[in-house]
Amino acid sequence: MLFINGYLGKKPELKQYQNGQGVYASLSIGCSRNSKQPNGTYQTVTDWFYVTVHDKTAQYVCENTDKGTFVDVQGALRPVSVDNGKGGNFTRYDIYAKSVQIPNPVKPAQSYQAPVQGYQPPPAQGNPAQGYQAQSNPAQGYQAQSNPAQGYQAPPLPSNQAPPQDYPPQ
Repeated sequence: MLFINGYLGKKPELKQYQNGQGVYASLSIGCSRNSKQPNGTYQTVTDWFYVTVHDKTAQYVCENTDKGTFVDVQGALRPVSVDNGKGGNFTRYDIYAKSVQIPNPVKPAQSYQAPVQGYQPPPAQGNPAQGYQAQSNPAQGYQAQSNPAQGYQAPPLPSNQAPPQDYPPQ
């Protein structure tokens, strides 16, 4: 497994496989690093990685990114044979993404709220900071504990085991 993060060099485009059985997108991700030069100075160098994302991940990335969007990619290296344009081939290693995280998507994610049907908050009883205890019928609401000052009670130790010096916990 390999992890990279960097900025997209161009807006990804969603493409369909030739057999029509799914979609993919190719990403180019630029990662900057400092490289020491022969004269002792440092220069910023950008390495480019080619990433392929598939199906729902590809759709998500295409809908929520643009050129320059920062992404985190988790995936695996795969060899790809590429035509060099002179009648020969060379092997390039691409990353096949398992997951892509987009910390700051171009289009904000839609938040989902489950519908609440017929919920009524329980009547206030006592001091809510004291804690709550579930009732036998949760639809009736929650009741404040009768004695919250008791707090946690450690379970008893088996009779054949000596307690540690700090038992019970304070």
